Amino acid sequence: MVSLNTKYLGLDLKNPLVIASSRITGSLENCKNLEEYGAGAIVIRSLFEEQVTGEISRLFSGTEENIHPEAVDYVQNLLKRVSTKSYLDYIEKCKKSIGIPIIPSLHCTTKGKWIEFATQCEKAGADALELNLYISPQNGAQRGADLEKKYIDISEEIKSRIKIPVAMKLPPYFTNTMNMVFQLDQSGIDGFVLFNRYYRFDFNIEDLKIIQGNVFSSPEEFALPLRWITLLSGKIHGSISASTGVHDYSTFIKLILAGAHTVQLASVLYIKDIKIIVEIINDIKLWMSRKGFENLDQFRGLMAQVKNRQPYIYERIQFIKNDMENG
Repeated sequence: MVSLNTKYLGLDLKNPLVIASSRITGSLENCKNLEEYGAGAIVIRSLFEEQVTGEISRLFSGTEENIHPEAVDYVQNLLKRVSTKSYLDYIEKCKKSIGIPIIPSLHCTTKGKWIEFATQCEKAGADALELNLYISPQNGAQRGADLEKKYIDISEEIKSRIKIPVAMKLPPYFTNTMNMVFQLDQSGIDGFVLFNRYYRFDFNIEDLKIIQGNVFSSPEEFALPLRWITLLSGKIHGSISASTGVHDYSTFIKLILAGAHTVQLASVLYIKDIKIIVEIINDIKLWMSRKGFENLDQFRGLMAQVKNRQPYIYERIQFIKNDMENG
């Protein structure tokens, strides 16, 4: 009998299908349905520090200049508590109503807030934590090494404060992505989500304005996490979760073959429907039965670089047709 049981961040999951942080996971009713259709774990919608502070800024925009500073500070702190409290309450509601692991996603810009939000989420009952971290360069004078050190500092500080597992959701934009993951792995981070897909803008060439680009991933985008997961699999201690471009069961299987412990879905749930979860899980089981695999460990990482007799193929950047055909 085929088993999809897996471990991710030290947690026992009934299958490796994880629902990525999105608007879908911001509703308790949706989360219940996601569990019913077979999701293995849920990453609930991100709490953005910018969102909290932005709401406060909008409230005070246009106010009288002679408003008392202490009154402003009081209201700002009150609003921050209210905003974060609603998020923490949501974690508690999910934990009471849902039987699969609940993983909050935090997106902060300052070190102090990362620590504060992380400890609060742990107290609210979160099973693990996903840090949605991207430190954007502010100017050309900033060195890449200085920016990357901030990732290490934040990870070490949070791991020293909380006991629940922590995953870092990373961008691919580092001087040496593999070295960055190695450093974070050594710092004690329990897992990595590869990769984040950020807001994309576009141009309207008629009115010459900036507009929102496509918010959904395309199937071709899985190639980026596939490359890096094959390179990292078997070389780090932490779990690996694949994210971006997963629209069907075949892509899902490819990422497990690369070495992923879990695979996260989001865009396909919008484009089709959350019931697609049932179809993907059933198709994975059928494929495993057809190939004679009884569990995920039998083929996880089977296509990783460390298990290939021609490991240099994974490091190719240019097209080498004959090498790929003979691999």
